[in-house]
Amino acid sequence: MEDKDLAPELGASDHGCVSRLDLTSGFMKHIIRNQQRRDDYDKEVRVMQEQQKTTAKENKNHARKPGQSIYVPPAKASKGNGRINDYDKNVFKLQYEAPDREVSEWLVHKGDDPHGIAERFGRQCRLSSPLIKALGSFIEEEMDKRGLHT
Repeated sequence: MEDKDLAPELGASDHGCVSRLDLTSGFMKHIIRNQQRRDDYDKEVRVMQEQQKTTAKENKNHARKPGQSIYVPPAKASKGNGRINDYDKNVFKLQYEAPDREVSEWLVHKGDDPHGIAERFGRQCRLSSPLIKALGSFIEEEMDKRGLHT
């Protein structure tokens, strides 16, 4: 027996030519239509992304006003020169939890006026006048303990 008899070539007909896909069949038309729609969709997506990039660039340029300075947080400003800013180092946080469970915070820095902070923080938290006075005394004591009071 010859090998030819055992394993006939795949796709070969009796005439020796290889059969190909029939592109006129409904299945192939469906595949071709889907490929064209996918290509059209990809083009639309690329155009939309380009438009979004250009509008984002335009909006970024319009957001800045020439005479307006830009705020740089102290944490980022101190990263630039590689040393810790004294203003950042000499801080403690004042926290108050109201009866309705709302937590208010205030950062106290070296040189701040303890009674001024107590007044502003007390108004923000809706504290009574005796509590604001007591808070001012408490902040002053804490600042003295930490060496923040000048």
